[in-house]
Amino acid sequence: MQIIHQAPLAALGLGAAFTVVWGVADPAMALAEIKTYIGVGQCAMGDLVTPQQAKTYARELAMINAREQAGVYLASYTRSSQANLTANEITAIAGVITEVKGEVKYEQMPGEVHGLPVVVYTATLEANVDTDGIAAWLRQSDEMKADMAGQSAAEKQEVQGSLQKIENLSQAYTRADSQQEKESIRNQFNEEDRHLSSIMKTRDAWLLYQKKEYEKALAGFREAIDLDPQYALPWTAMGVVYKSMGDRNKAMECHRKAIDLDPKLATAYNNIGGIYDDMGDYKRGLEYYQKAIALAPDNAVYQANIAYIYDKLGAYDKGIEHGQKAIQLNPESTVAYNNLGSIYDSMGEFDKAIACYEKVISLDVNDAMAYCNMGVAFYKKGDKDKALSYLRQAVAIDYDLDIAHQSLGQVYNDMKEYDRAVMHFKRAIEIKPGYQSAYVGLTLAYWHLEKYQEALQAIDKYLELDPGSEDAKKIRATIQNKLQHK
Repeated sequence: MQIIHQAPLAALGLGAAFTVVWGVADPAMALAEIKTYIGVGQCAMGDLVTPQQAKTYARELAMINAREQAGVYLASYTRSSQANLTANEITAIAGVITEVKGEVKYEQMPGEVHGLPVVVYTATLEANVDTDGIAAWLRQSDEMKADMAGQSAAEKQEVQGSLQKIENLSQAYTRADSQQEKESIRNQFNEEDRHLSSIMKTRDAWLLYQKKEYEKALAGFREAIDLDPQYALPWTAMGVVYKSMGDRNKAMECHRKAIDLDPKLATAYNNIGGIYDDMGDYKRGLEYYQKAIALAPDNAVYQANIAYIYDKLGAYDKGIEHGQKAIQLNPESTVAYNNLGSIYDSMGEFDKAIACYEKVISLDVNDAMAYCNMGVAFYKKGDKDKALSYLRQAVAIDYDLDIAHQSLGQVYNDMKEYDRAVMHFKRAIEIKPGYQSAYVGLTLAYWHLEKYQEALQAIDKYLELDPGSEDAKKIRATIQNKLQHK
């Protein structure tokens, strides 16, 4: 999980209205095409490996081969589209958008391993890569992209390690002298085969999550756990899904279970830190981000996350230190530059913040949050025209970016264009129903439009979310008084 500081315009900010939006072109959509790659994988079937297992392993190796070819193409393609991606992100995209076309073809032929005859299965498949999928990836939030990239990298390493272990066990079995030794190897093999099946099931479930098919994804992760109850990764993956579904308690339970199974699973600590951050408990969030960094100090995402937390805690020097560390580890980390810019924004150093956001855009022209943050920075500098331009580009890239609609509403309220403000606030609330500041902004826009009944309904909704707000109660009383004397 990675975090982007959203730099809201005010604690109880105003905002929102629909306007014609325009912005950067989507390069991936403009150059959409389909590439086809031939993947080939081989597996020898000896006394230990069954024909079905040999086919499964050969197919998996063929998919790895196809994805590696797709990755080479994607690296070149995204550079030409001004969307520089990390190796892990390329691996994740290749996994998502590489699909097998038609049936996998299997061939078998005699072979030899350590002087013993075996049957070698060769799997050949055609895999399509649709560049429309790249555009879909680029439009996702940085948080989701980081989850996907981290999970994909871990899965790739696990699959390759498991396949290598299976091959080693198979070879050891052919060399074993005693029946007792063979039986021990067979037990290890069966255990590793179940583990590989669990890894593959976890990967398939993760792809469902990326398609936002959350219930199906959860079912897949549970199947993975049934195959290998000691495998920690599907537990923390379930936690990510539950967080996306808005169930923080279940998410926390899943991440803690993952840590019980694997106390060195850094991503689980990082994900718990993210949950505490969402809850506004920044000190607990810091505690878990520190644990993640202790286990993986060279992880740029974790460094960027802790920079964000220090920003929220007002420890700007430490935040800058970790933000710069994240950039040192990954000079193309958009989340690191976004978060570093956010720290400068909090310090009132808007030009430095803008320079960071410009760097993000140079790395990824489709990073909607960078345009949003840029718009906020220009608004704080008093340049409303540039603020509107960048905020419009943000929603042109990602119309579901709630903070961009909220910020547009703030600007339009300030410009006394209240009808536009209303429509943007409504959109922000539609995306994020519990968006408290959007309800306050909507209240004020309706007040200026003299739509007092609508203003009352908006502030009542805010009070449902925050019943103890004295400011909101005063606003409500003012509206109520107006209605009574209308």
